Amino acid sequence: MNFSIFIADPADPVAARAIVDLFDNYASGINGGGLGLPEAVKENLPSALAARPGTHVVLAMNGRDPVGLVISFE
Repeated sequence: MNFSIFIADPADPVAARAIVDLFDNYASGINGGGLGLPEAVKENLPSALAARPGTHVVLAMNGRDPVGLVISFE
């Protein structure tokens, strides 16, 4: 197992994909409303997070697979 947890830059394409995938997976489940993210949100979420001052994104990865996400705002 190659597990890592790190502060992610939403402007990085790999991190952006992981953020969108994890957030969409959550939104698709019962706790997230079951509908998934609208396409416009998927396209704009990483840049919106990168542009917002005081945003912190932490990703957990198992190898190349994203497995956890924390987004916080100051």
